[in-house]
Amino acid sequence: MSNSRKCPECAESIGTEVAVCPYCGSRLTINAATTVSGQPSFFNPVVASLWSILLTPAFGAYIVRKNWQSAGETAKAQTASLWFWGVLISSLILLFFWMFSAWLLILPVWFFCQARPQMKFLRDKYPMSPRRSSVKPVIIGLVIYLGVCFCASWMLGNEPIMDCSSRDAFQESCVDVIAYLAEEGKELEAKEFTGTFTDADWERVKDLDRAVNRLGILAIYGNGEDVQELDGMTPDEVVIYFKQQERR
Repeated sequence: MSNSRKCPECAESIGTEVAVCPYCGSRLTINAATTVSGQPSFFNPVVASLWSILLTPAFGAYIVRKNWQSAGETAKAQTASLWFWGVLISSLILLFFWMFSAWLLILPVWFFCQARPQMKFLRDKYPMSPRRSSVKPVIIGLVIYLGVCFCASWMLGNEPIMDCSSRDAFQESCVDVIAYLAEEGKELEAKEFTGTFTDADWERVKDLDRAVNRLGILAIYGNGEDVQELDGMTPDEVVIYFKQQERR
């Protein structure tokens, strides 16, 4: 039975009973990344890949990085870290703009560049290695994911309202509503890249463009009855208003 194992953080050889790595100072547990026999254990990259569909590829990138560290593959772990931070930042940006479908573009790229090679590596080099439970990282990932969704909903979910109490208030509310509608238009247009863009989406984009253009004109030249009719309207009500005007 081997009395040594590799530190999952710095890959130096240490004793199986060591609680703190003498080389990098990392706090270790005997059964977390390595069994008592010295055989490393790994998270299942297949499970991580499946959960990445919901939790974004950042979750899978984190799991892949931890597995490379457990295997003592320092260079590959560093590459996985770059993927993790890159995918995390990209996923957060997409999440805050509610562009969920765009994750489907990132996921296959990450999978074939990172997850699939690791699956082959573990199958060839560690076919009998024990698997670490994915329950804890999945729960943590879900908590973080729901927290970010809540923040995004809170920040972007407060719809602006048209305010026609004064000329300045009207122009300011026009800017807010135009920005709100433009973000929705960007989200719909992004669906073209995933092949999920429907005829209804196309009609909605045209309605949004019409409302944005009309509001822009009114913000500069509008006055009188046209302006007052918009008072208190939500972005959706503004879209419907200009759509009905088009039909008259």
